[in-house]
Formats: sequence, structure tokens, C-alpha cells
Amino acid sequence: MAPGRFDRWSPCVFALVLLLQAGADSHECHDEESCQAHVKVLLERLQQGRQSIKGSATRLKALSEVRSAIVSGNREEMPSVWRHHLAKGSPLITDVTWDAKHPPVSTDAWLHLIPAGSVEVDFPVQQYSLVSLKGQGKQAVLLVDEGCKLWAFTSKGDNLLAEFDLGHEPGSRVTHMVHVRGQDGTPAQGSHILVTADGSREARVHFLRVVMKREPIVANSSATNGTNSTESSSGTKSADSAAERKVEEADDGVNVSNEESSGSGNVSTESEASDDSPVKVKTRTVTRATSTFKCVIKLPVKKSGEVRNVSSVMIVDRGSQNYFIVGDTQGSISMYHLNCTKKGRVRVTEDHGGVKGLMKSTGLAVLFYTSHSFGTFSTFTVDVQENPCSGWNSPLFDIAVDTVNSRAALALENGDIAVYATKQTGKQGQQTMTCDLLYKLPKTSVQPHRVNYFRGHVIALPVALDEGSRGLSLTTPELLFFNLGAVHSSNYGTAPSRALALQISFAPHRLESFMLTSTQVAGKSTAPTLALSFAGETGVQLYTLSLKQPPPPPSEGDDWLEWFPKQTIFGVAMVGVVVWNARKAELGGGGGLGGLGEGGELDEETIAKIKAMAPDELGD
Repeated sequence: MAPGRFDRWSPCVFALVLLLQAGADSHECHDEESCQAHVKVLLERLQQGRQSIKGSATRLKALSEVRSAIVSGNREEMPSVWRHHLAKGSPLITDVTWDAKHPPVSTDAWLHLIPAGSVEVDFPVQQYSLVSLKGQGKQAVLLVDEGCKLWAFTSKGDNLLAEFDLGHEPGSRVTHMVHVRGQDGTPAQGSHILVTADGSREARVHFLRVVMKREPIVANSSATNGTNSTESSSGTKSADSAAERKVEEADDGVNVSNEESSGSGNVSTESEASDDSPVKVKTRTVTRATSTFKCVIKLPVKKSGEVRNVSSVMIVDRGSQNYFIVGDTQGSISMYHLNCTKKGRVRVTEDHGGVKGLMKSTGLAVLFYTSHSFGTFSTFTVDVQENPCSGWNSPLFDIAVDTVNSRAALALENGDIAVYATKQTGKQGQQTMTCDLLYKLPKTSVQPHRVNYFRGHVIALPVALDEGSRGLSLTTPELLFFNLGAVHSSNYGTAPSRALALQISFAPHRLESFMLTSTQVAGKSTAPTLALSFAGETGVQLYTLSLKQPPPPPSEGDDWLEWFPKQTIFGVAMVGVVVWNARKAELGGGGGLGGLGEGGELDEETIAKIKAMAPDELGD
């Protein structure tokens, strides 16, 4: 039987089956009351069958649209409910369909991503990060290979540091890598403090130094050809050269000497320089990288014998000092000095898995999050001063913080992204912590997301919790940019929303992770750099991100006039002034006296008032 005929006759067939069954169950009908009850049951079953057939027809229609999209090679729009339902069974649905309610405003990747370099290596990368070079507007790329060895490269791919052993146990995997510039007046002045952890109870601290300098080219030197080289930290320097003594070092490093171990490398470029003397000396710009071991942070074992493993780590600046903040799997946060001695510890949660992440918040506070809560940890009192926020059922997967507008975007494991207000301002200007749910971002995937904030947008990347189930590893994750201004002002009517400002696909490559950083030159921030890592590929791709910042959403308690454009208000006021002056001139001009009647003549009441006025009041 043809499919169309089956769809047309299936309700009749179903009803016939029910009637035959009713005839078989006729012994249940003994009197009028029992017969009515039996008929009522049959009608309910018929209604259920009708709903089931209607649902099947809807699914067939949706699958037909998906088939058309796959055959044509184009994406088809699909209602949000259908898309979410089908994605639960097969996440590949998101690769061939658009959300009809929330289609992307733009999908042009190369309009917003400008290639800024790449680092190509021949080994798998466990962790990567970007280091800003002080005062230069440039960045270095740090990589950790499977052997827990540190590599450093320029944005153009030139090698600065090779195979520096971080000291982790063989076979371990580096799960955390954070760094920050050392404070002036400390042993880390001018260096980058680098902390790595492998999920055990230890975190290792190193000082990283990257220096750019100009030095004269020595005859018969192996470096005169401009090739990359690697040398020890005690590498030879022509200190007795008068030209080299005039070289200026412009970077973020201090000499770290007499430590346990160190390594360095350099990259040079040739140029010809001249000074006041008539003799021209050829020089080269040399970039050197040095990494030196400092100390080890060891979490203590509980009295019950349970081991505290490092689940998150970060570095904070408090005044002129640097401190290490370490979260563990038992729900505690510890604070350590720069020499790895403990300052204090406090228990912040009872949730399973302990502290899942740490990140910078406002002031001296550090934001922490667990599977079902988030709060702030004070580095001044080494304590949690306010109750953490909670109230969601699905476990928390990732979080991004907007310190300017006091917002936090929570990415849950079920694919939802909720935006909370974390601070509120009182009548006297004091700020207190709050846990107000502002809105939820449109749900575009059933997978959890890695999230980040950027210029009024939330950047989200769907990731797979279990690579081996439901075909998640076959999907091609796309980078999503949600416009928070459009989400806040949207009433989600019948028209498509503009909440999804940009959706970037890298197919056939499968985007695995991203990192966003920016540098400062002379106190001004440069264009941010987006680092991307793809599954099954080695190395890191670098792009400059260009995205216009939307107008900020109104804060709580703002008047609606503050959200209205000031130019429009000024224009309306000016039009009113012009109309008033024109009307005034039409009725007789600016005499300054009221009471003009028809034709611009004075009425009797105004004439009487003028006669009663004193002569000196009337003027000349």
C-alpha cells in the first residue's frame, strides 16, 4: 500500500480494530450504565490513538524536512520544539537544521575572524594558553605535550622554548594551567608565574620569562642565519661586547637564578642598525624564553584518609602580593603565599565533586562554583562572607563572569544557559551580593557549553560529556555569539529573534576548545585574540576577533528614558521649540503679553489690566 493511502486509511483501520475488540469485550456490557462506561473507555482510547497518529505524522513531516536538507546540502528551518526533541535522539539534527525561532543573524566567519597566525607542532597538545608580552602588544603561545613538557612559541610559530619538563609524574595529564604577571617588588617581578596541576594533590609553580632584545651579530655564529635554537639558561652571552651592553630589554622577565632547573630558547631576526658613529653594525632581535622551577603546592590528606585532589587553581593579586587559590575535590578552598606556604583554608560546599572552578570577580573576591551553587570567596578574610547562589536542578557545567555589569552566565549540563545578576546597588551606593535570574539564552543544543563573555556577548561552544554515546563525537560544534542586549529587550513574539548574533562553523574541522585573551599597549586594550584547537589535529590556530559591542542592557531600577536614545529626545525637544516659536510669530510676535484674541487683538480683560498699571510699569 502506498504511504499516502496508509496515512489516509490508518485512522479507519485503528477504529475498526477497536470495534472488533469492543465486540470481543461485549461481555463487559451488562446494563445501560456499564455499556456507557465501556463506550467512554473506547472513546478515550480512540482519542489517544488519534493523538498518537497525529504525533507520528508530525515526526514524519520533520524527518522529511531533514531528509530534504541533507539531500540539498542546505539547512532547513525547524520549530524549536521539534528540533530539541529530535536532537535528544540524534545530536546530528543540529548540523542540518536552523532553529526557526532563533536563526543566526550572521554566519560569515571571515567577516569577524581575521587570521593572526598559527602554531603547528607534531605532537598532541594537552593544554595551551596565551601569554601577553609587556608593552609590545604581542603574545606568546604556551603548549603542554603528552609528556607534561612545556613548549613556547611566537604567534608566527617560531619556537622559543622546547621540552621543558614540568616535573609531573610520568603518565599523568595536565588538567589546569594558569599564569599571571608577577607583582613589582616581589621575587616574581617582571616574570610570569605559571601554575600547572594534573588532578592529583599537587600543583607545581614555575617562573616564566620571555625577553626581546637586540644584540650584534657575531661572525661565524650559528645564530646568524636567523634559525631557531634551544640553549640552557646558562647560555653564553657576549657580556664583554660594548655594543651588547647598550641593548635594551623590553619584556616581562626577571632573572631567576640558582633554582632547581631551568630551560630557555631564542628566536632571532637580522637587521642593520646605526648609531652616531660612522661605523654600521649589524644587529638582530632575539626573543628568549626561560622557565624555572619555584616550588610545589601540596594539599594535605584528611584525618579520615581521604585525599584532597586539586580541582581548580588560580592566581590573584592582592595589593603588591601574589597568592595562589586552590579548590579541591572535598569542597575546600585554600590560599597560599608565593613561596607555597599555606595562608588559610575554608570549607565552602558539600556538593559532590567539590569546587569545580575558580575565576576572578570584583574587588578582592574570587568567584567559585560547584555542581549546584556559586558564590564568592574573600581573599582578605579567607572566608565566604555571603550565602552562595543555588536553585537549579541540572548540574552546573561552566560559568562566565562579566565583572563590569556584575553578571554571571551559567551553562548547565542539559544545554541551558542562564544569566544571573550577582550584585545590586543599594540606596546609599553600597553593593551587596544577589542571586536574581535575569533571563535564559535561547536553547540551541542539548549538549552543555563552554562559555565566555566578550563585549556584551556570551560566547558558547557545545561540547560532548560522553564522546562514546549517542553519536556526539560525530557532530561539528559551532561557535555561538549571543547578543545580550537583544535577549534582554526581546519579547519573543511571532517574529524571529535576533538573540543569536553570530554562528560560526568550521566544518569539516571539529572545534574542540577556544580561548580568548587581549593585550594592552600604553594602557589601551588591543583587539582580542581567539585561540582555537580542533579535535584530531595538532597545534593551535590564532585569529583576531572583530565584533561590534551592542548597547548595554538597562540595569535594575533604571528609568525607561535612560534606555531611550538621547539624540531622539533632543530632536523631539527641538521640534517642539521650533513649532512653538512659529506659532508665537503667527499670532503676533513676541510682545511678552498674553490675552491675544482672534486675529491677534487684545481682549477686554487684558486692556483693563494695562490701564490699571502704573506709568512707570508700562515703560517708555
